[in-house]
Amino acid sequence: MEALNFVQLKSTTTQTCLLTAEGALFLVDHKNEFAPAELRVKESMLKNGIVQLEASWGHFLALKRKIRPSIKDWDLKRLQTWLAKIGFDYCQKIVQYSRITGARLASADYEFMRDTMGINDEN
Repeated sequence: MEALNFVQLKSTTTQTCLLTAEGALFLVDHKNEFAPAELRVKESMLKNGIVQLEASWGHFLALKRKIRPSIKDWDLKRLQTWLAKIGFDYCQKIVQYSRITGARLASADYEFMRDTMGINDEN
């Protein structure tokens, strides 16, 4: 079994939660009865990405960060998907034909948006 690198531990009155450096959670139910031979560790349904744990008397809070690439790193496909999602689906063909990437859109000025993308103050 691979060794786990636990970076944080928090407890409530009925559970202890351990967080690994990779963002995985492990729970130990102890229901106010500490009989070490009977404690069972189970991996949480919450998977990687947890960055911090907080605990109160009876509750846990697991904070997760979703890592998203910068718009400057978006390729044509990602840019087209995003434009469609925000209601500019007519721009998808413009992006494909003009080979516009996220980096180009991030540095766009008003003239580019109006003349190339067809987006102006009225859209």
